[in-house]
Amino acid sequence: MSFLRIIQNQEPTKNDNLILTFFKNYKDTINHYRIRDYCKRKVNRNVLPQTPTKTVDRFEVLDKGCLVYVQGKEEPMRGLLWIEDFDKIFIWKRAFTEFINFIGDKEGHKKKNIITKLIVLWATTKQYEMYLRFIHHAIFDVIFDDPNKYCQPMRELYRVFPKELERERDLICMFLEGDHAYKYRFQDIVSELNQPAFKKNPLKETIRLVEILKSREVYGKTMWHKWDAMKKVIIIAYWGLKIFKPKLFKTLLKMVGDLNINEIKPSKEDLYWMNLQDSYNFRGLDFNYRMLINKQKYAV
Repeated sequence: MSFLRIIQNQEPTKNDNLILTFFKNYKDTINHYRIRDYCKRKVNRNVLPQTPTKTVDRFEVLDKGCLVYVQGKEEPMRGLLWIEDFDKIFIWKRAFTEFINFIGDKEGHKKKNIITKLIVLWATTKQYEMYLRFIHHAIFDVIFDDPNKYCQPMRELYRVFPKELERERDLICMFLEGDHAYKYRFQDIVSELNQPAFKKNPLKETIRLVEILKSREVYGKTMWHKWDAMKKVIIIAYWGLKIFKPKLFKTLLKMVGDLNINEIKPSKEDLYWMNLQDSYNFRGLDFNYRMLINKQKYAV
């Protein structure tokens, strides 16, 4: 059944809200495609033959998260499916990336002085709650997947989020659960986290982790520029929170301190799929070496 036909056959909602109807139908459509296809290729993207964008054999929902069995792959993929169509509703993700590039003077944005950046950041924070409520309602409330079905790393991240950051928790965990490229990077870098060092000097340890992320990206590519821009944002946010939001600052420090890194570290399934990714050097190992690891482990 096409997406258009789903909309046409949909009975009017109680309050006749077309936007909510769209998102609810979209969830049904996505669940249908999860079973049939995984990550359709885009014509305008340079996708290598090794990229794991194959047909799904089956999709299992388990107590400890979802498993996606892909044709021709030795290990299932932990986590909910991420397909290109689903990406279109994550307007906030793309907008956030553009905002990071704006503050970091990257990706075509002109260099700005610190006063201009502070004014923009101040204006944004003044409307932050309104933006957050809107995004949470549009994305999470009506396209909701049970967090108890998330993979273990995301459930651990979900657990440590403080109650006062409930909306942020919902959006971040849902996004990382679905977007494997970011989720695997998150697992990779959290495995490098030195919690005692973070407690002693949060900014220094955070910048160190961002530098590791940047060093493991393909130089000059989009993600490399994102992490480069993120450093500037982190420094501004760090001092802004410490000076103007000290309570929230302490809450975030406690959250990182409470994180059980062993629950975040990649499983054997995660490592298998990480080894297939050519755009990032997981564990500091290049793509060819990681492919060799997979071949040796699963050689007949």
